[in-house]
Formats: sequence, C-alpha cells, structure tokens
Amino acid sequence: MSSTFSRIAAGLGRRRRRAARLIRWLGTTALIIIGIIVFIPGTDDSNPTDNISFAAALPIWLFALTWPVWRAPEREAPDGRRWRLRHRRICWRASVLMLFGACFCLLSCGYWEYRRDQGSDYGQYDHLNHLAAMSGTTALWLLLLCPLPALLDFPLWRLWPAPVRRAALLGRIAEKLSEPKRYLLMAPAMIPPPGFDPDQGWLGRPSPVFESLPGPRHGDPVTVGPGAPRTGPGWWDDPFVKGPYPHASVSWDGETITFTDFHRRGTGIPVARVAELVDVRETAARSAHSVLMLLDATGRAVLSLPDQGFHRDELAEVAVAAGIPFRCYELGRSDGRSLRDLLFPLSPDAAPPQRPY
Repeated sequence: MSSTFSRIAAGLGRRRRRAARLIRWLGTTALIIIGIIVFIPGTDDSNPTDNISFAAALPIWLFALTWPVWRAPEREAPDGRRWRLRHRRICWRASVLMLFGACFCLLSCGYWEYRRDQGSDYGQYDHLNHLAAMSGTTALWLLLLCPLPALLDFPLWRLWPAPVRRAALLGRIAEKLSEPKRYLLMAPAMIPPPGFDPDQGWLGRPSPVFESLPGPRHGDPVTVGPGAPRTGPGWWDDPFVKGPYPHASVSWDGETITFTDFHRRGTGIPVARVAELVDVRETAARSAHSVLMLLDATGRAVLSLPDQGFHRDELAEVAVAAGIPFRCYELGRSDGRSLRDLLFPLSPDAAPPQRPY
C-alpha cells in the first residue's frame, strides 16, 4: 500500500514540476516579446527617445533571463542541499541586482541626454550633461563589478562549519543518485534499490545491488580469477561480469588479501587493515568502469584494482573466507564529477592504485 502511495505521489510531483516548467517557459517568452516591443522604437535614429527605448528593454530582457535566480530551492531537496542552494542564489542575486542597477543607470543616462538635447534653457545644459555622464559612469562600474558577488560564492561557502558543508554535499549526492535519467536504459538487475544512508562509509552509501555478509573467518586459502564472458540468455543480468584476464586474481592466504593484475603484479594488504571488499561500477563517457576496492574502517580505499573480469559470487567467496563483507554498487551514468571518487576516496596510506595497462 505504501509503495502504491509513493508511486502516486511521485507521479503527482513530476506533473507539478512539468506544469511549473511550462509556466516559467511561457513567462520567459512573454517577457522577451515585451522587451522586443519596447526596443523597436529605439531602432529609429530620428526618434529623440531612441536611447531611452533601448535602455528600457534591457531590464526586461535581464529579468527574463535571470528570474530562475529568484526562485526558492525545491522543497523536496534535503535541508543541507537547500541551504547550499540558498547561499549560492543569494550571491547570484547580488550580481543580478548590480546588473539591474547598471540597466537603470543607463536608462537614467538616456533620460538626462534627452532632457539635455530637447531643453531650451542653455543654463541647464552643463548640469544635465553632468548628470548623464555620472549615470553612465555608474552604469559602467556596476557592470564591471557585478561578477564579484558570484565569484565570492565558493570562498564564502568554505567559511561555513564543516558539518554544514558535509550535509550539503550529502544532499547533493543523494539528489544525483535519485535522478531517474542516471539509470536510463539499464537492465533492471543493474538498478539499485532506492535509498541512501548518509552515516555509512566515508560520505554515505547508496543501496548495494549485491551483498554478502561476513561469516566466521577461516584460514583456508582462496584464490579466484576472472570468469569467461557470458553470451547466453540473461548474461546482461549480472552487470559485474566482464571479459577474462587469465593472469589476474584475488587471493586470501589466511592473513593477507592480494590483488594481482593481468601483468602478474600483486599487492597484498593485511586483513587487519581491511573492513570491506566492494566492487563499484559507474558509467562515464559511454563506457562502464568497474573498480574492485579494499576499504578500511573509515570507508576509504587502501587498495584498488581496475576492471579485471571477476564474478561477484567468486569475490564473495574470498570475502567470506577473510571474514569481511562484500558489496557491489551501481552508481549509474555520471554526467560530471565521478561519484565513485567522492564515496570511495583513497586513504592517505593506500597502496598505489594498480593500472589497467
């Protein structure tokens, strides 16, 4: 019943957002058309108010282009994320206000020039000319200084306490992971269950697509290698299956977990430093990249191995033998900064990452 209500609420939310986008698009279009109507008289050089018409159209167009800055953040966003967006928009609003000031100073300059050129009292000429020059100078300074508040956004944000900035970053990560387009065209088995735990790992964790809980540690050595690629029906149901690299392996000898790449270069980490074995998959630049990692108690990687073609069931055998959990994470399609580097950063004392070549 709750899942039905959640789907209905999600559908209503999507419809509301579509209606809001349509209203904003219509409003922007209307403002642009109004600005064009105001601007048209300024194209006639014989019109004494041509500069005024031109200057009057600028704030209308500026409002049409910048009115998203005045909108409040989405109510569905986490509190930390909403606070970060408010901070950013306040800085951008200050820059936009300076642009509006430059537009109105330019309009004032056109008005004083019109009064100067149309006036019959030559005693007022110097005074009106001074007002026009002062308005033009003010408009120029406001135009030159308007980027400053927007540029100060990030330095000022760094002055906030670390818990506030962490909450904002966690909200951003949760927002990115919940985007439907992130898992577009992926097989159902590749899409993780909804959910994000901000208290797990280094900077929160999404729900895993596969999980093997630890059992009692035993000393029996275990070594697994990459499996052959699957080409039969349903092979795509397991996204953590890749091509074979015959010399790569993951092994447990009773005290150490060793990663060996396909050049037979092995690096071992004592199990006392290891709290978890994970396989993290993320798609970027039209190709999927999977990285096998050993994590410490803080959730940072002490050893990583690029995609070598291991089956997740066999990796789970190594993790069970070593008495540590094993999880597979699907982070979807990255459209910018990699979430893998945020959620699973390298530990300062980590072994050098093994190269895929």
